[in-house]
Amino acid sequence: MNKRRQIITLILAVIVTAIFTFSVTVNFYLPISAISKGGISQGEIINKLEPLINVIRVVNSKHIDDIDIDKMVTGAIKGAITMIEDPYATYFTPEEFNEFIVTIQGSFEGIGISVTMDDDGIVRVVSPIEDTPGHKAGILPDDRIVQIDDIPVKGLTLDEAVSLITWSTTISS
Repeated sequence: MNKRRQIITLILAVIVTAIFTFSVTVNFYLPISAISKGGISQGEIINKLEPLINVIRVVNSKHIDDIDIDKMVTGAIKGAITMIEDPYATYFTPEEFNEFIVTIQGSFEGIGISVTMDDDGIVRVVSPIEDTPGHKAGILPDDRIVQIDDIPVKGLTLDEAVSLITWSTTISS
């Protein structure tokens, strides 16, 4: 009987040690390693996202129209990236990413001009590319683009204006 008691005591000691080790690892080591790698633990991030989750729940349940939750989440992500004020950081939806890849690979047709947008929302030509339709049409650096195929440019983003120019066959200025 004494031998049996020693075996049970040994088994219980091993179980208690395993539980203690697991508890210390989960409650102490993992949060510290998460903080040292990213500055904030996953649990803290989830807690900080709770107000956003509540806003989405309330808007979804109380708004008179159907809400596109995916668009809300995308907007929240874009807002978070904007808040870090890093000019090199951006978030692309899968569709935007595909458009970006097409743009940087140059596999599209346009009129052969480089454009920019002023702070006041005016699309201006930076330079026409030689021997392109834009160059041949007489488009010059600093020309303003105010309309594309009867669509006013005012109020569009630069990407929207470029998209219209890219797939457009005529340009009105």
